[in-house]
Amino acid sequence: MDRKSFLIKEFLQVKNKFPKLKIGELNINSPIIIFGEIDICDSSGEYWETFEIKIILDQGYPYSVPLVYETSNLIKREDKRHIEIDGKCCLDIPYILVKLAKKGIVLHEFIEQKVYAFFANQIFYSEKSYFLNGEYEHEEWGIYQFYTELLGSSDIDLFIQFLEALKKGVGRNDQCPCGSTGKMKYCHAEASKFLKSLGARVLNSDLEQFKKLRNEVFKNKIDYNT
Repeated sequence: MDRKSFLIKEFLQVKNKFPKLKIGELNINSPIIIFGEIDICDSSGEYWETFEIKIILDQGYPYSVPLVYETSNLIKREDKRHIEIDGKCCLDIPYILVKLAKKGIVLHEFIEQKVYAFFANQIFYSEKSYFLNGEYEHEEWGIYQFYTELLGSSDIDLFIQFLEALKKGVGRNDQCPCGSTGKMKYCHAEASKFLKSLGARVLNSDLEQFKKLRNEVFKNKIDYNT
């Protein structure tokens, strides 16, 4: 199937679930824009709100993360609402979205699970001042939260140890740097594969972020105890 046919098939699945969305010009050498309205209802089907949105698919799609913008200006532009000044929506921790994209994103599932959920949560926040399913952290603490889920630990020292091992080139038959006695291939092989796929620049940045966080946590403990 050529790319144009693939995109048409993808959008028809979207249209079945979200009939108010439209697709722009299908020029396979340019980003594809999906735009229109998305109606949000509760679990019983009661109507809540309608948002105008824009979704941009770059040429890397389905192996790149779609960009989603709220264009109706119903959501206040502030960090705690996970939306930027230009309306760009922060749907989840970036690495979780990258991990999803590496497997290949199915557009109608992405809209249903990430986009629709984002806007439903925004309505809930407007009423209750907190998000229904909890809230992911911002910036470096968001990265920390992702590693916590990926490695099954909240130990910053372990994250540093793991990243330093990857930097040195730990192999599948080496002891897993998580601290267990098992080999990498029987322990955190998938986590290691994903992290390596992010590239050396990202891993070095994460390593420095964790060292900085560790120093901040240590300093705060000292300040608290003095």
